[in-house]
Amino acid sequence: MKDFFKKNSEKSQETAADTVEHAAAAHDYAQQLNESEQASDNGQTPLTENSRDGAEKANACCAELEACKAELASYKNQFLRTRADLENQTRRMEKERLQFVSMGQRAVLLDLLSIVDDFDRALADHSKQTEVVSSPEEKLSAADVAQDRQVWLAGFSLIRSGLYKMLEKYGVKPMTATQYAVFDPQLHEAIMQVESETHQSGEIAQVLLPGFMLGDQVLRPAQVSVAK
Repeated sequence: MKDFFKKNSEKSQETAADTVEHAAAAHDYAQQLNESEQASDNGQTPLTENSRDGAEKANACCAELEACKAELASYKNQFLRTRADLENQTRRMEKERLQFVSMGQRAVLLDLLSIVDDFDRALADHSKQTEVVSSPEEKLSAADVAQDRQVWLAGFSLIRSGLYKMLEKYGVKPMTATQYAVFDPQLHEAIMQVESETHQSGEIAQVLLPGFMLGDQVLRPAQVSVAK
């Protein structure tokens, strides 16, 4: 589009230059015409041929000037229409981008709701087990209570596994063990420095909060303690 306007601008400049040249010529001929009229009034021989040529060229120059004005108006209208189309396209693209982001958020939230449902079911099941244990009619043995707790914990372990699978679906993965070897400010956030007999200076002594990657980018840096 820039090339289009540049080309038309250069063309308009060339046309304007030609118009100025013709206008100067027309001015000379008009001056000759005046001299011819004055000579005729004084009884001298008028410059009839030159006067006629000057008038014709002056008329041609005026016609060309009007054509240039019309062409300039046409270029202006084209520019205004192109700018309006560009603004409309920009607004349309922004609207589509927001819709795309909203759809992505909707997909993530729907997956999260399934995890919330799993938590609700696990808590509801735990509440039922608590009511049974506290009921005087049905007393459970310590072994039964321990078994129920194991089942309940196993359910939460499955929920956690499902949550990590959902994160992996969207490209989110926890940092690997090799990423916790030595402190890296690009990956880690040092919360404290500690004395350690098993770690060298600059090595990570403990992971306080695990970090996560989104593809090759850091989604959340890990919070760690670093050996002095």
